[in-house]
Amino acid sequence: MALMVRVRIVAGIGGGGGAGGELPEAAVARLAAAGADELFVGYVPATWRARYGFEASPNRRYRAQSQVTDDEALARVGSAAAAAGVPWFVTLNEHALVAEQLPLAGAILDAAAEAGARGVLLAALELAPWVRTRRPGLALAASGDAPVCSRAGLDLAARLGFSRVILPRETTLAEAAALAAHGAGALGLEIEAFALGEWCVYDGATCMTCHGYGRDKDFCSAHRVRLLSDLRGGPARPLPPPGGDGCDRTSSWRGACALCALPALVRAGVTHVKVPGRSVDALDAVALVRRVIDGCADPAEVRAAMDDPAFCDGSNCRFEEA
Repeated sequence: MALMVRVRIVAGIGGGGGAGGELPEAAVARLAAAGADELFVGYVPATWRARYGFEASPNRRYRAQSQVTDDEALARVGSAAAAAGVPWFVTLNEHALVAEQLPLAGAILDAAAEAGARGVLLAALELAPWVRTRRPGLALAASGDAPVCSRAGLDLAARLGFSRVILPRETTLAEAAALAAHGAGALGLEIEAFALGEWCVYDGATCMTCHGYGRDKDFCSAHRVRLLSDLRGGPARPLPPPGGDGCDRTSSWRGACALCALPALVRAGVTHVKVPGRSVDALDAVALVRRVIDGCADPAEVRAAMDDPAFCDGSNCRFEEA
């Protein structure tokens, strides 16, 4: 039995389009065909790189392949998204930007707006008045790295002019349901939740480490003693050691899959589902989430349809919670 609602699926665009080097505009069309209704784009232009490099990224991704890197490519992404009927947001979701970075961050906003972006993702809520003054036509979305994890946080986001809040990925189902009921119901906010994302054992949205340097440098992925802890108090299991497929996205998906929880999240008022990853790397995940949302209305149906040890045997499987 299908859910009687069309939930929007959000996926990311990177500069290289994935391991095959596909152009980002081609990835836009493929993600839309797989079921993505919306995109987010990391953009680090030459002016930013000349001063700060990728290591001081404005969007918590720190490698060239995770980014669009020039105005021409950004314009092509915008054109492809418009042709596919898919809105997109530019990401400025580093925890904080200092005053000297604001002019260059403003140039990113300008380029995105001119390329047709619907809005901007912010982790630093205090930047909302600056964005609204510089580019009042851009919608504001509070990143999952903000974090907004309480009714008071939702109230603040609404007062600051945000139209959407992305819940931190470590939010439990009960918490997400309560927040969605308040945010979507009382405040009229769009509420976005993660699917197929890993728990961050270093306090998720408030973690100040990085998640995008690559397997050999990414602290959260490469930490040899990292545990994926069950938030419901179940046994923890060690992450496989670095190397091979031990720290890639497949292994991280084995925690906090959330597919079984999607029907409950949708009924609670979640309007968008974020699929981690960039470009063609996210294609399979987008198609999977689309099938779950469009085809199942009960957690047991989802679990039976999945029946995959890679998703269902991890200590953070959310079936019991759902």
